[in-house]
Amino acid sequence: MGRAEKYKPKQVAAALEAAGGLINLAAEKLGCDWHTVKRYIDEYEDVAAAYDAANELQLDLSEGMLFRLRDEAESETVRIRAAEFHLNKKGRRRGYGDRTDLTSGGEKLETFIVTIPHPDKPD
Repeated sequence: MGRAEKYKPKQVAAALEAAGGLINLAAEKLGCDWHTVKRYIDEYEDVAAAYDAANELQLDLSEGMLFRLRDEAESETVRIRAAEFHLNKKGRRRGYGDRTDLTSGGEKLETFIVTIPHPDKPD
């Protein structure tokens, strides 16, 4: 016979949504250990979906902030660095990025890291 759950999955899902997907903060809101929240994520599809949705929302919000920096910052350096960051992280399929994996037959052989000098700092 399984143990009785202290929280309903909907409670844990709501705590995760309110905490922006942060497991420790959700656990604090519930008054439990973070391991409990993690177990619910692992065991209940609805809780896992709420966790994923909360994390996706946070990524969207952060990406929006990055775009605002890129478009509206007074400093040209800040605008350039924001654009570089976005291209390095999201533009890989177009050939942008700060690292390249060398593969052969689907097996990774080596990773190369490309360093782009900061426009305000001499080599």
